[in-house]
Amino acid sequence: MNNLDKPANTMTELLFRYVLRTTITKQIEFKIYSIEQIEQGLATLFDVEQYEIVRRERFTGLLDKNGKRIFEDDWLSIAPGYTSLVKFEDGMFVGVYSHPEDGETIPLTDLCVEKCEIIDPELLNQ
Repeated sequence: MNNLDKPANTMTELLFRYVLRTTITKQIEFKIYSIEQIEQGLATLFDVEQYEIVRRERFTGLLDKNGKRIFEDDWLSIAPGYTSLVKFEDGMFVGVYSHPEDGETIPLTDLCVEKCEIIDPELLNQ
């Protein structure tokens, strides 16, 4: 089990998923770090000369129906034909519907995330 699949200890666990790109091969890698690890310095976590930070994504404190941690910028399958992008807006995590008639934003806790599933955004274009 890698650090992306470990279940969260508590809803208050403060985690960040770093999206990193290697400077040589330009390969994208995902790494999850606790706030305690980050406070010790990024150089203790990865070689800052060999990686560039693409973005940081906050852990929502919620799990999908498969027990995977839900992070900011994850895509969720809510129901057939309905997907939602996780964002942090106005002090809370929200799901932004991508269904053509909606585009609505609702609090993530109202999405029944225990019935949602994290999906690969590449699948949305198929």
